[in-house]
Amino acid sequence: MALTFTKRAGMPPLRGGLMMTVYDITFDTAGPTWTVTAANVGLPTNGTLLAVIPAGGTPGGYGVWWDRANALLRAYEEADSAGAMGSIDAGDLSTTIITCLCIGYGG
Repeated sequence: MALTFTKRAGMPPLRGGLMMTVYDITFDTAGPTWTVTAANVGLPTNGTLLAVIPAGGTPGGYGVWWDRANALLRAYEEADSAGAMGSIDAGDLSTTIITCLCIGYGG
């Protein structure tokens, strides 16, 4: 399975070629990491995706963050104590939808 991307909004390119789009991302059972490309979120295929920022958080005590170095969305469970957040189980976010602001530039 794979993530599903649904475009919510796009904005004209900003100064210097910076681009922003807003997408709903529907998770599947392949987690806790998912590959995301520039083309997945409406940027040029040879573009660079700088950030995927969840807007409004995620439900159920999960955190999602963008690992730019590896082009991955990573999901974690909130810790029960002062310890580090733990990786989710594969199906924990299945069918969960989050809205993300995606920032990048063309190639």
